[in-house]
Amino acid sequence: MFSLLIASSIFRGLISASPLAETFASQNQQSQCNHILLAFAAVRSYHTYMKAKHHKILAAIFNDPVNGNMEWSKIESLLGAIGCRTIEGSGSSVTFEKNGIRAYFHRPHPAKAALRYRIKAVREFLMKLGETP
Repeated sequence: MFSLLIASSIFRGLISASPLAETFASQNQQSQCNHILLAFAAVRSYHTYMKAKHHKILAAIFNDPVNGNMEWSKIESLLGAIGCRTIEGSGSSVTFEKNGIRAYFHRPHPAKAALRYRIKAVREFLMKLGETP
């Protein structure tokens, strides 16, 4: 929500500083400006606003060869940062869902490291979501 407010103030500043300011003067046209603003904000990807550590994790997931030594908690943190909903299953199973796309995983135990096949599965899930480094 905070990023939407920032985008709103920037967009309104661009509109008022441009020759288009007269175009958006009436109330009806102000409504059109708001629709354009919402469309602009919806197009922005979540990973633009991620922390630097999430960008590094995302890049590590897409590295070749796959690193089989990455902590699973970091991957879960990344998926939460891009807006995935976490659904806890029974035992160690966990489901991540975003925009109707779901991925099912089993948390590694007793070790904390995600093995290569899990990282490859996360990579495929991220590609389905359109999230790449």
